[in-house]
Amino acid sequence: MNELTAIENRIIQYLDAVREQLSGLSQDEIESIIDDLREHIDTALLAHGEQTTLENVEAVLAEMDAPESFAPDLDETTEVVPKVSRTAILGAVLLPFGILMAIVSLMPVSSATFSAADGVTTSNLSGTTWWQWLLRLTVLPLGIISPFATTILGFISISQIRASKGKSVGKPLALIDALFYPILVFDGLLIAFMFVIISNIPDGHLALTESLTLLSYILVIIVDLIIGAIAWLKIR
Repeated sequence: MNELTAIENRIIQYLDAVREQLSGLSQDEIESIIDDLREHIDTALLAHGEQTTLENVEAVLAEMDAPESFAPDLDETTEVVPKVSRTAILGAVLLPFGILMAIVSLMPVSSATFSAADGVTTSNLSGTTWWQWLLRLTVLPLGIISPFATTILGFISISQIRASKGKSVGKPLALIDALFYPILVFDGLLIAFMFVIISNIPDGHLALTESLTLLSYILVIIVDLIIGAIAWLKIR
């Protein structure tokens, strides 16, 4: 084996050792790094003189980083699977309780009746009373905090998702949490305002009243869609 062959084999040996450490990268990335190293080695050898010797090669390789140092950082190369924001999920879990509280509050509660016959007092308690009260006591606490907690958690989750650099997802869910109750309150005020206007229409204008009522609901839907679209564009 002549010296030129030995020199080339020594350089290839170093590059192959580096190549093994880069196995986690794509083929294009590996070849790019190997080409850059080969170019660096050739340039460094020229600096040692016109005639390349095995001693010069060993000196150049000794100045370079060890092949093990080229192993990619697993934390940087491992693909991170994004997860749905837990804060957004918690807000979505609490969201229905506000609506459920309103429904339960409108439910009639059965009452107990008492009667006295032949000196014996009897009571007639409807079978639904106990579960109605149990439902009220269960839903009421969560229903009270639901509008506030859901809205706050929605805004917090939006901030967390935007700061996570792709590790956390769920912007649509977070946006629903943040805007659901504020929009619901806004819709209520808008509808109330429209009905104040409608109530001042003189009697006998049924067609106009019905038209304005329909227009009110359409206006609410349009405004909600506009608010949602603007908010979505802001957080994307």
